[in-house]
Amino acid sequence: MNQSNPKILVIDDEVGLRDMLVYGLSRRSYAVTTASNGKEAVAKAKEENFDLALCDLMMPEMGGVETLKALKEMQPRIEVVMATGYATLENAVETMKLGAYDYVSKPYELNHLCGILEKALEHGRLTAKVGELEQINRVKSEFLANMSHELRTPLNAIVGYSSLIIDEIYGAVPTAQKEALTRVLVNSKNLLALINNI
Repeated sequence: MNQSNPKILVIDDEVGLRDMLVYGLSRRSYAVTTASNGKEAVAKAKEENFDLALCDLMMPEMGGVETLKALKEMQPRIEVVMATGYATLENAVETMKLGAYDYVSKPYELNHLCGILEKALEHGRLTAKVGELEQINRVKSEFLANMSHELRTPLNAIVGYSSLIIDEIYGAVPTAQKEALTRVLVNSKNLLALINNI
């Protein structure tokens, strides 16, 4: 996620509103791309990754809900803020269930909108960081599982053969050698227990 100049896709069929948002958001260091409808937004999202999208709910041809679904499918990490002049609780709940970060009513107060966009960006950053940490944890777990398997195999052989020799399966063993092998056996079992605990 680009922290210096976040890339935002503004999707609205009202040209005056798009122009106002381009002007206002550009002055606040956003890299703004616009789309006049959902189809155009989806086409632009196929060509370029965005950190954020501000999507109107009511648009001709492809509405905001369909646009939200398409954007989240193509770019799962994009944070989408839905907007409408006809806000209802049902619309807000539906879009949030589909992955929208937030829901705002028109007309916009730019400072309020920018506050929501900043929170959405931070949410995206934290989500990405959690994903990175989960990946690191998976790699660490796989490494430990593989390493413990690779260590257990020869240790089991050492424990098994030491026990057989101490039990004189292969013939008589002098006392001094039996004592030394007993220490090898005890230490091998301790190491095996330690690896199993890890």
